[in-house]
Amino acid sequence: MILPASVDTMTELNNTLSPTPVVKVFAAGFLTNERRLLEGTVLLSQRRNPRLALQTMADAHLADAVLVDYKDPNAVAWAKKQPWLGDRTVIW
Repeated sequence: MILPASVDTMTELNNTLSPTPVVKVFAAGFLTNERRLLEGTVLLSQRRNPRLALQTMADAHLADAVLVDYKDPNAVAWAKKQPWLGDRTVIW
């Protein structure tokens, strides 16, 4: 069983692990179960290279890749307002 981890827990993990390349990811939208799956994937990546690190909304602009739930009108509206999004890998 995979227990859900908070973004704070994953950030703490990222700060304590040895320096390895990190791909910073931000997810806009998505259902609770979808987010848990993403968080589990991030946790699994911690022993791989590169590691994945979820970004908070405040740090979304630091993400290397952004996942946007195109079925969520709020996520789509948020994405359209981000001028920096054109410089990132975006998965809709």
